[in-house]
Formats: sequence, structure tokens, C-alpha cells
Amino acid sequence: MPVTSAQLLPTLKHYYTPDQMEQLLWRSSPTVKRIKKVRVSGADYVFPMVTGRGGAVSGNGAVAVAKSATTSRSNAMTVDHGNCFSAFQLTDKEARASVDDKGAFEPVAVTKMFTSSDALRKTLAAAFFGSGYGEVGRVQGAVIAGASTVVVDSATVAKIDVDTDFVVTTGPLIGNDLPSDALIGGGTGTVYTVSQVDGDGSGNYTVTFTPVAPAAGYVDQSWICLNGFRDATNVPLGPMGLGGALPSFANRTGANWATYIATLFQGVNRSAFVNRLAGGFVLQNTGGGETKTQAVTRAVQLARFQGGEPNLIVLNDKNFNDILIETAGSTLLWKDIQNGGKAANDVAFGIQDMSYMFSSSWVKYVVDDPFCPVNIFYVLEERTIKWVGLTDMERATQDGISDNLPGAPPVTKDGEIPTDRYGLNIDDILTLNPAAVGQDGAGIQGLLSIFGAFVVQNPAHCVVGRFV
Repeated sequence: MPVTSAQLLPTLKHYYTPDQMEQLLWRSSPTVKRIKKVRVSGADYVFPMVTGRGGAVSGNGAVAVAKSATTSRSNAMTVDHGNCFSAFQLTDKEARASVDDKGAFEPVAVTKMFTSSDALRKTLAAAFFGSGYGEVGRVQGAVIAGASTVVVDSATVAKIDVDTDFVVTTGPLIGNDLPSDALIGGGTGTVYTVSQVDGDGSGNYTVTFTPVAPAAGYVDQSWICLNGFRDATNVPLGPMGLGGALPSFANRTGANWATYIATLFQGVNRSAFVNRLAGGFVLQNTGGGETKTQAVTRAVQLARFQGGEPNLIVLNDKNFNDILIETAGSTLLWKDIQNGGKAANDVAFGIQDMSYMFSSSWVKYVVDDPFCPVNIFYVLEERTIKWVGLTDMERATQDGISDNLPGAPPVTKDGEIPTDRYGLNIDDILTLNPAAVGQDGAGIQGLLSIFGAFVVQNPAHCVVGRFV
């Protein structure tokens, strides 16, 4: 009988691409990459501020003297070091099977270190815009009992992945609408695990999870937080970020806001002078016809009024696009597109750079950061924003992509790591521990550890805003 092609298949080889191994992960936060990182020691980090000049001034000398005891006020904020960990395991068999390109596209040690480093970068980006509770975003629309999907926005999905464990707050109808609110399931919360992510192309994502939603479901605008970022007494374990230092909670109005802002923050009662101690706040006045562009300009003006020299605006890439449309930037979105090489068909739409000019202030850097919460923006005096920590996180946050350029680092970015697993090292953030001997022999457990916090040493010089 004739030989079939199926019988010939064992004689045929696989042809593997000579190209480098691709990675399909989100881009990293350009804001976290650019801010200053400072390594410190000690139990915490303390910075002083002059917060008031008092009222000892008058046309009557006796009146001025009577108030002279309150001429100067100062406060010191005390910042605790939060935790952020990423882990991986490597067995002898994996290491030996992938020592060269004959056995693997990339050594297993390199691939695992790359993904662990990327997880750390993404989680630190979430922490930069958060308040230490591992919050990644909000539920977009109520989730009914027994449901296994939840809709989230792009800023939320940028901070999670398949197999991410998360917890959910009881929601604004029950709590104070804060990430620190009680969790569904009580205590440290019922843990849900992401099993699938689907996007609709318009910035909304459907996340499938297990187990299903409880009897009360998820309330619309409940907070989604990464698992393990609070202890049993509801104390945050993660690094503090802009969500705490420059709060926009409840649009800074109402009883819940009054209670929140009067609660000590890093040892200081910020309710005495909110705009100084918690930064300025701008709410887009859509009722008055204010555009997003005008709201940002008003925030720059407020930062100047409060003594700042703002030089950095951070907003979500979705809102960045909204502003481009408002400013007619969409007329320049496409550039140098030619049909068949004919220059006559060139067309240009969009803008290359966006800057804000206000009086003598020139805000050169406008960063579209996918990790910035949608409809929240920041006008910052960059020199006052920094990371302070017990560990050196400079290399951990650098992915090889310059400034605000798009793209993602190749897997070989961490390829300088020796294939000898005992040589793995990224400065001082990696510890190696023996893993239990299993079916594939001995192994090690790698733990990437970051301890520190993001601080705003002069909140008065910065402004947080909300688009409506």
C-alpha cells in the first residue's frame, strides 16, 4: 500500500524561529521610572514642613504681640516602610534542561526572573497611585450573586493578570468608599482568582474569576485590591502612594471626607489646612462648561498659587486622548503614511508632545500613564516626589524603555543573570531560599523584596484633580 504523509511525519523536524522570545505583557509605568529613588535606613522616614505663618500681624502693635505665640507652625510626617514581594521557584531539572539555546529559547532562570521582576514593577506602579491597601481599581457596574465576571477599566486591568488573587470591599453603600473599607468575607477577605481577561476595544475589560460572587454580589464602585496587602486588623501592608498623600476621596466633600481627613496621616492632622497638607484639589466643572484641558490648566494655576513650580502632569492614557481631541490634536494623529510611496498621499494627525504654559511656568512633561486611575490626574512638582526605602529599587523599576516611549522590554533584559541559579542577583532585593525536594529534585525559591514608600515632601506644591 502507498505510504501516507502521516507515516512520514516522524522524519520531519520542527523549525523554530531565530527571532528573540517575545513577551506579551503591558508596558510599565513611565512615572515610577522617572521619579527619584532614595535608599534610607531606620524604622521610618521623617520629613519636616513649615505649615503656617500664624496671625501675628496687625496695624496695632499690641494686637500683633498678642498673637506672636502662634507666629510659626511646623509639622513632621513619619512614613512607614511598606512591603512588596514577588516570588518564583526553580528546580534543578529546569535549570539543567535550559542551560543553552539547544534546550530552551531562554534559560528558565532568566524567564522566571523576568516575569517576577515585571510583576514587581507593575505592583509598585499600582502602589504609586494607591494608599497601601493594594487597590488596583473599582468595580464598573454591580455584580449579581453567583456571577463569575466583573467589568473593570484599563487602569485596573493593567495591574492584574491571569492567576492574580484579589479581594473586594463591601462597597460605597456599606462602607466609606475607601480601599480600607471592610472586605467581602470579613477580615482579610474572600480571595478571588482571575481566570480570563477580555477587552472590548473601548477601554472596558471583562474579568472572569473564581469562586463566584457571594449572595450580596459586588456593589458598583467597590474597590478591587490585591490579596495580602492588609493584615487581620486592617492595617495596610503595601507602600504608601499618591492615593494617600494627595487624596481625592469623595471629591473632598461630605461627612465621610471630614472624618477621613481629620484622621492622622503619617502623624499629622491634615484637616487644619487641607490644601497645604494634602495638596490642592480640582474638580472639573462640567456644569460650567469646563473642558478637561481647562481643568488641568486650573490645576497648574493652583499649584503655582500654593508656591509650587509644577513641571510634571500625570494622567491616564484614556484621558490623555480625550485632551488631544479637545485641543484638535487629532488632526495630527497620523504622520508619514504613504500609499505606494507617493508623497502626495502623506497625511498627519496627532501631536508629538504636549506641554502646558501658564504665566512663567512651563510644564514640559505630560505623561500618559496607563496605571494612573481613569479620570484622576496629578500636577506635580517632581523634585518633591520620591521613593524612600530600605532596598534599592532603581534597577527593579527600570525596564530599558526610555522616558515615556511605548514598548515593552525583551525577555533578555534580565538575561545578564547567570544561568547558574546560585548566581541570580538584582542588587539587594533578591533572596534565595532552599525549596522542598520534589519529583524533579532539589530547588530554590527566589523572593524579590521591596521595602519603602512613595512620599510627597511638599504636598502644597502639588494638585490632584478629577475629571467628570
